[in-house]
Amino acid sequence: MYGVHFLLNRCLAVVSLGWTVELALKPLVEASRECDVVEAIFIASKPLTSYAEKRFGEVAGLIKTFLAALPTLDKYEIRAIDVNGRPLEDIVALVLESVQGRKDDYMLWFVAGGGQRVIAIAVVLAGILVAALLSRIVRIYVVNEETKEMHKLDIDALLLAIKGLGPTQLQILSALTRQPSSYSELARELSKDEVTIRRIISMLKVQGLVECGRRGRRVECKASNRGKTLAKILSMLRDK
Repeated sequence: MYGVHFLLNRCLAVVSLGWTVELALKPLVEASRECDVVEAIFIASKPLTSYAEKRFGEVAGLIKTFLAALPTLDKYEIRAIDVNGRPLEDIVALVLESVQGRKDDYMLWFVAGGGQRVIAIAVVLAGILVAALLSRIVRIYVVNEETKEMHKLDIDALLLAIKGLGPTQLQILSALTRQPSSYSELARELSKDEVTIRRIISMLKVQGLVECGRRGRRVECKASNRGKTLAKILSMLRDK
């Protein structure tokens, strides 16, 4: 008799943890909306005083109580790191150890959810490294301590900014950021042949930087939100 197997959408959230529990728990609520199974690893600064140990215990208790009511949560752990005297790259390495050995089918969330700034930064840097070097599906968020809003880092745009675009690619993207244009209009504006314009726009579309659609009898292209962000970043860097 054959069993029925379901492919579960699994997420692992690596979250920096401080005294404000809400900052660390909100990402798990968001992850549970997208994932069938959620695992969580909280990265906190090791308490060095009796007061800090007491607060740490209170936070751990609140997390345990809340997560018991989250049906998608499979398991979680809290890792306390002694950050005193450690260089940032060592802290990043410790964060990366937490995801080592995870199967490739996990979507990884790296969230700066509060706590010591150095740990929050290390979590974000670890996410960037995993996305850049291992080509894993990664999401990176920073939780605003005042509004509790989650800000998503467009990792693809960031990696493209690091890699850079060629001069003509950036010219076309910048032009489409200013206003939508057709292939022929871009060719005239940039003094390029239309074949080159079409070829480069096709590449930019694959990267998610440009969107094209038909308006009446003509095809009009414009920069996507990611394209606008990338053009802004690159223009600022090249103006320095």
